[in-house]
Amino acid sequence: MTIKGWCPALFTPMQSGDGWLLRVQPRRSRLSASDARIIADATAQHGNGIIELTNRGNLQIRGLTPASAARFAAEMVAAGLGSARHNILVSPLAGDDPGVDAQTIPIADALDGLLAGFTGLADKFLFAIDGGGFAGLSVPADITARAHYGQWGVWIDGESHGIRCEASAVPETMFRLASTFAANAAGARRMREVAGNVLAASGLVAAMPAIIPASLETIGFLPYRGDIGGFGLGIPFGGMKATTLHHLADLAARFGDATLRMTPWRSVILPGIASDRAANLHGRDLIADPLDYRRHIVACTGSPGCAEATVNARADAKFLAAVRFSGKLHISGCAKGCAHPGAAPVTLVGRNGTYDIVRNGRASDTPEQIGLTMPDIARLLTSADAS
Repeated sequence: MTIKGWCPALFTPMQSGDGWLLRVQPRRSRLSASDARIIADATAQHGNGIIELTNRGNLQIRGLTPASAARFAAEMVAAGLGSARHNILVSPLAGDDPGVDAQTIPIADALDGLLAGFTGLADKFLFAIDGGGFAGLSVPADITARAHYGQWGVWIDGESHGIRCEASAVPETMFRLASTFAANAAGARRMREVAGNVLAASGLVAAMPAIIPASLETIGFLPYRGDIGGFGLGIPFGGMKATTLHHLADLAARFGDATLRMTPWRSVILPGIASDRAANLHGRDLIADPLDYRRHIVACTGSPGCAEATVNARADAKFLAAVRFSGKLHISGCAKGCAHPGAAPVTLVGRNGTYDIVRNGRASDTPEQIGLTMPDIARLLTSADAS
């Protein structure tokens, strides 16, 4: 198992089992329908036609060569989609859902400005700005700003207490914590490794209790403006064809406001949808039903797309989708656990063509059983012991 320690980006592609891959980062979690078509067409022309939606709402383009990756990046720059930025994840429905605090996007813009040219943060370092609403950001981040009944707070790596501040002070507070981390990291790449030291060195006082956003449904119709709202469509196991992105763009233009909102939950929300037109939003390769069991399974690319994997995680995920396991199932091609870094009720870890099983843990944890085949796993998941 090789730990690369960095993330691919538009101008820094990474080699994988099916060629080179890179990522397009939608600004403020949104794409216009025309931009989505540009990405889809360029993916089909320069890559292998496969697009993955990452757990940060980025679009990962697969099957490139060094030469075609450069051509793809050039096309993104020409389309205005190529700016290199720090990882700032924003509530996907900011600017459309009235339940999202109006300062969410201005805070993100101000933080972006403060971070311009700033170095010292690892590629994986993540800022999250959660304005609330139907698609609140309950995602792990190095530094999180969250609105709560008109008040804002800033937390580092999910610490139990945050720094209470006015909306106008949030960008500076986040930047202060990031710069303090960079100055005191001592080789650490993520905030969780040195969170206590960073808070002490920053001189800031954490006095705001932890706030866990409500887990709201983001598949199907989201009635945040009554009969007009958004419609969430899931991407099965996070991977889709370029033609599927084209289809999403067509749906957004025909039935919504011609924008797509990328989420960190491997789904896309189309805003501006009238409730009586929601039945038109579907596709063979999309999840429109909140009860679709594929939503409970997180799977990485697996083999042959990833050189680290010895199992076809996505194909096995389709097989296991017929097994009604009561909790989340994580299928990882190797012990890195890229698709779901956190713990899951059951994690299957590929090794030498079979799977090891970890319960209530991460892919890197010690397994309780090893060398399982798909029939073995299906029996386990449907047995009383797996419930």
